[in-house]
Amino acid sequence: MAERSSPSAWEPVDRRTQCLRHTDTVFDPPIREYSSREAWEQRRAELRLHLLVSAGLFPLPDRCPLRPQVTGRWEGEDFLIENVYFESLPGFYVTGNLYRPKRIEEPVPGVACPHGHARRGRFEDTENFSVPARCVTLARLGYVVFSYDMIGYNDSLQLPHDFRGERESLWGLSLLGLQLWNSIRVLDFLESLEEVDSKRLGCTGASGGGTQTFLLTAVDDRVRVSAPVVMVSARMQGGCLCENAPNLRLDTNNVEIAAMAAPRPQLLVSATGDWTHSTPELEYPAIRSIYRLYGLEDRIGNVHVDAPHNYNRESREAVYRWFERWLAGRPVQEGAYERPYHLPREEVRRVFPSGKLPATAKTRAQIVQEAVHRAQTQLEALYAVNRPELEQSRPVLWGLYAHTLNAVVPPTESVRRYEQTEEDGNGQRFFLRREGVGDWIPCREYLPQDEKRPQEWIVLLSSEGMGRFEPEERLTAALLEAGYGVLSFDPFQIGEAAKVPRDRSGKHFETFNPSDAACRVQDLLTVLAYLRSRSERTHVLGTEEAGLWALWARPYWEEEGVFIADLAELPLHEDGTYLDPLHYLPGIRRAGDVVTAGVLSAPRPLRLYNVAAGLDLTPVEAAYQAYGATERLSVQSGPATTAQLLAWLQDGKQKS
Repeated sequence: MAERSSPSAWEPVDRRTQCLRHTDTVFDPPIREYSSREAWEQRRAELRLHLLVSAGLFPLPDRCPLRPQVTGRWEGEDFLIENVYFESLPGFYVTGNLYRPKRIEEPVPGVACPHGHARRGRFEDTENFSVPARCVTLARLGYVVFSYDMIGYNDSLQLPHDFRGERESLWGLSLLGLQLWNSIRVLDFLESLEEVDSKRLGCTGASGGGTQTFLLTAVDDRVRVSAPVVMVSARMQGGCLCENAPNLRLDTNNVEIAAMAAPRPQLLVSATGDWTHSTPELEYPAIRSIYRLYGLEDRIGNVHVDAPHNYNRESREAVYRWFERWLAGRPVQEGAYERPYHLPREEVRRVFPSGKLPATAKTRAQIVQEAVHRAQTQLEALYAVNRPELEQSRPVLWGLYAHTLNAVVPPTESVRRYEQTEEDGNGQRFFLRREGVGDWIPCREYLPQDEKRPQEWIVLLSSEGMGRFEPEERLTAALLEAGYGVLSFDPFQIGEAAKVPRDRSGKHFETFNPSDAACRVQDLLTVLAYLRSRSERTHVLGTEEAGLWALWARPYWEEEGVFIADLAELPLHEDGTYLDPLHYLPGIRRAGDVVTAGVLSAPRPLRLYNVAAGLDLTPVEAAYQAYGATERLSVQSGPATTAQLLAWLQDGKQKS
C-alpha cells in the first residue's frame, strides 16, 4: 500500500524543474555498486541498448559496401601513408590516412585513431597534441593504423561539425550518432584489409577522440584493447555535439560507459591540468571495481601525467606500452618508442586536396531524407502481420520504444501520498511522489456518493490540467454515477505543476534530462502504480491533446484496464506535430511514435477516437488481429460521446 504522509511544513517543488544534471555535473560516486558480475552484465546490456537507441543506431543500419578508394600514397623510410575514403552509408564518406608498416609478413593488429577537437584535426602535430606521431610510431611498431576525420574536419566536408536540427532529433539523427556509425565502419574497413588480424583491433584517441574511443568500445566488442585519453571524467562529460545526443546520459555518465569495456584491456590516460585530474583517486578505482567482478584487475590501467589537456609524448608512450602488452602480445620495451619522423606537407596527405567531392556524395538534405527513409523501412519490417513474427519483432520494437521514452512503472510501495487539503466539494487534493526521485504530482480524487472504496478507478488526463474535470462537469459526473472512482492530476509543467518553470540552462540539457512530454508519460505511470493497490482495475482516459500521452503510456501498463485516447485530429503522421512543446520527445519518430505504441499495446484494450485522416494505423490493427483480439481495439475518426466512453469501459470490463 502506498504510504500516506502529512508533513507539517513543506513546499512541493518538483526536482525535475531544476537543472540538476548537465555536462559539468560532478558524479560522485561515478558508478553504482554491483553485487555480482551477473548484475553488472545485465546493466551493461541495457546500457549498450540505450546508447545505440540514443545514437539512432538501433536497429543498426544495413552495412553498405565500403567501396574504399585511395586518392594518394606517400612512402617513407619505414612506413607508408595512403589517403583513403570509403562509404559508411551510401554516398556518405569517411575520410582519413592509412598508416602501414613498409613490410608486413603476417597479419598484424589494426588500430582506429579518432582525433579530438584540435584545430587541425587529424593533422594536428604539436608538442602537446600530435596525431601523426602516434600513427607513425604505431606503424613502425607493426600496426596498421587508420586516422580518420571527425565530421566537418579536414576532408569530411558533407556536414558541418555543428550538425543538428529539430526534425533530425525526432528521427534520432545526430552528429554523435553519425560519428559513432563512422567509427563502427572504420572497424569494418580495418577488418577488410588482408594484412590486418581482425581479432586484434584497438582504438585510441584524446579529448573528443577519447569520447569516441570509449563509446565505440562500449557498443562494439571488436575493440579488443582501448586507450581513451584525457576524457573519462566524473566532472565533465564532453562539451561538443559529437559527444552528446538527446537522452544519451539520462541515467549514466562517461565513467560508467567507459567501464563497459570490461573485461577487455583498457588504459585510462589522465592529466593534472584538466577535468581528469582526479582519475587516480576517483574514476580509475570506480572502473577497477567493475574489472574486479571478473577477477581481471590487471586489465585496467591508469597513467597520470603532469600536463594540461593533451595527447603528448608521455601519454603516447604509455599507450604504446599498453598496446604492445595487450594487443601485440609482445614484451614491453624499456625506454622510448618514438623516433624522429618526416612527413610530407598537409596537402599531400589530404583525401580531397582540391576540396571537390565525388559526384556520388550526398547533400545534407539527402543525408537527412535517407536517414528518415531508412528508419521507416526498418519499422515497417518490424510491424509483423502474424503472431509468430510479432513475437519475434516485439523485443526489438520494445527496446527501441522503451529507450526512447525512458519511463518506468514504479513499485507501488515507492509511491507516497502527501495530503494537501481536506475533502471538499472539489474532491480530495493531494500530491504523489516517487521515493528518492523528488517529483511532485498534484492530484485530485472523487468518490461515488454511495461507495467509499470503488472497485474500479479511472484516471482522467487533459492537456489543460485537472481543472478540466470539475465534479459537475458532465463526463466526471457520469463516471461517478456509474460507480467509478475518479482521479485527475496535473502532468508535468501543466496546471499547478507549471508554477515553477523548468530550468533548461545546463549545457546539453536534452542529453541529461527527459523531455516534458516524457515526464508527463512518467507521471501517468506513477499515478497508475499508486492506484494499483486501491483498484481491482484501473482505466485511463486522455482527452484533447493529452490523449497522446495516454497512448504512449499504454505499452508500459500490462494490466487489463481500458485505455481511451483522444488523438484530437492531430496529424500524427507529420513531423511538425511532434515539434510542438506539448508533444516534443527526441527520437519518437524513429521509434515509430503512435503506431509502435499501438502495436506494443496489443492485445490489451485500447480505444482511439478523433483519429486524423492520413494517419495509417494498419500495423496496429494487424497486431490486434494477430493476437485474436480485434474486439479490444477500436479506431474512429470522429469524437466520442459520454455514453460511448462509458460503453467502452463496460465493454472492456466484460472482455478482460
